[in-house]
Amino acid sequence: MRFPSVFSTLALGLGVALTVSGQRRCGSQPSVEKITEAEAHFQANKVEASALDAESKSGGKTVLNVYWHVIAAGKSLKQGNVPDKQIKANIAQTNKDYSKTGIQIKLVKIDRTFNKLWFNNVTDGVPEEDAMKKALRKGGPADINVYTVGFEGGPTPDLLGYATFPRDYAKNPRDDGVVIKYSTLPGGTAAPYNQGKTFTHELGHWLGLYHPFQGESCSGPGDYVDDTPQEKSSASGCDYGRDTCPKQPGKDPIHNFMDYSDDVCLTELALDDMRFYSVISTLALGLGVALTVSGQRRCGSQLSVERITEAEAHFQANKVEASTLDAESKSGGKTVLNVYWHVITAGKSLKQGNISDKQIKANIAQTNKDYSKTGIQIKLVKIDRTFNELWFNNVTEETPEQDAMKKALRKGGPADINVYTVRLETESAPHLLGYATFPRDYANNPQNDGVVIKYSTLPGGTEAPYNQGKTFTHELGHWLGLYHPFEGESCSGPGDYVDDTPQEKSSASGCDYGRDTCPKQPGKDPIHNFMDYSDDVCLTEFTKGQIKRIKYQIRTYRGVKC
Repeated sequence: MRFPSVFSTLALGLGVALTVSGQRRCGSQPSVEKITEAEAHFQANKVEASALDAESKSGGKTVLNVYWHVIAAGKSLKQGNVPDKQIKANIAQTNKDYSKTGIQIKLVKIDRTFNKLWFNNVTDGVPEEDAMKKALRKGGPADINVYTVGFEGGPTPDLLGYATFPRDYAKNPRDDGVVIKYSTLPGGTAAPYNQGKTFTHELGHWLGLYHPFQGESCSGPGDYVDDTPQEKSSASGCDYGRDTCPKQPGKDPIHNFMDYSDDVCLTELALDDMRFYSVISTLALGLGVALTVSGQRRCGSQLSVERITEAEAHFQANKVEASTLDAESKSGGKTVLNVYWHVITAGKSLKQGNISDKQIKANIAQTNKDYSKTGIQIKLVKIDRTFNELWFNNVTEETPEQDAMKKALRKGGPADINVYTVRLETESAPHLLGYATFPRDYANNPQNDGVVIKYSTLPGGTEAPYNQGKTFTHELGHWLGLYHPFEGESCSGPGDYVDDTPQEKSSASGCDYGRDTCPKQPGKDPIHNFMDYSDDVCLTEFTKGQIKRIKYQIRTYRGVKC
């Protein structure tokens, strides 16, 4: 807690209007252990410098969407009900502050929630924060959710803000975002922190930056940015010439947006650009060419309306009797399907697609976990490796390379799963994660049957947020006869032909809790369904209707007794 000095009060004309301590308080304080773990993960997974160099030199801007959630105790400004004008002024200030980084932000929506408990009590890790974020958060990992609250009733009344870090998203997407004190917006009452730079500071954390005084040492890694001078403690005011580490090069970075100086003193992000772009690209914020998948999951198993209509007519005319399936499903037995895994590589390194047996077995385990309630399990019977640069680079649906690959490698019959891991980075489909054939296709072209996925989507791969192995779970769903829940992109059509899957007009992304693209239809969008396009961490379930459809499909077309 700080007591405002007489000098500051007189110079700034604040009087009792000074509502925060003289020392800027930020709640984004990860432990040494958490930082060490996060940095180890970052170093192991970050994108190549060459890609970042090309990106940063191109001069292009990356624009991130902002959803701004105003939490107020009432309708007055003193109760947190900040006007749109202040919010837009803060967006403008933050864009000015980030003008040299290549990052800009775009305000896409403002919503207002009148909740006195949330306004007063929200801080990091409390039930009110969890309830607020669960109810309001929108978008995916590249969407910035800002919550303005009062911080007045919690344990830290002098708090100005806090934020999650990029590494946190995969573990808890719903928690992702920035929380700031409403009075720190431009023109607010939280002087000397009322020029909007609290948002600039907390956004820096959300983008992967630490405080320059992290660890409070003159010899430690500090903020893990080489060109930030060492600083032993946080700055305050605008202490020109401050030097807490006199034996290290440079004075304290009091003008750095990530320090604790007054807003008027914060003017720069004097950081290593390579780290800045590496963090946001590596942790899947959908930025520029360094991120190898788009913010939206891409699946190539996209059938035309005509083809689906024909397939469904054939299925209805030929499917097995429900009584047979009901009797078998009640028996509690498991159906085990064999998997032949074909690793296609351009060389011997992991970056050339040469994934390890350990990763493959981890994906098998993940997929069995995902299908544990369906009665279907899979068994890895063989892994083979083929070094073929043309196949690795050029295979996608209906290319000559795909035909040659499958002709040479496919094994087994209609009930055997053939998985091919390739690069899937072609000009025609630069963001593809995978595709699969459907059960009905087998009779027409047995050789083509199988699942093709991007090698880096396996557990521990570089394709975050699609690197927990659930791309295989998703594509296997197609191979077993399931469509996307947003099939047909309509709120009135048949969708995925499963009655208990809620209608969805478009594919999901991120982990968009509460998303409802068909508000006049029962249920929210099925963002947790393995057949949607949400991030891997958000995909957790099949419906009972989908499970029943799987059994009908593979009994009818793959000769599987289940």
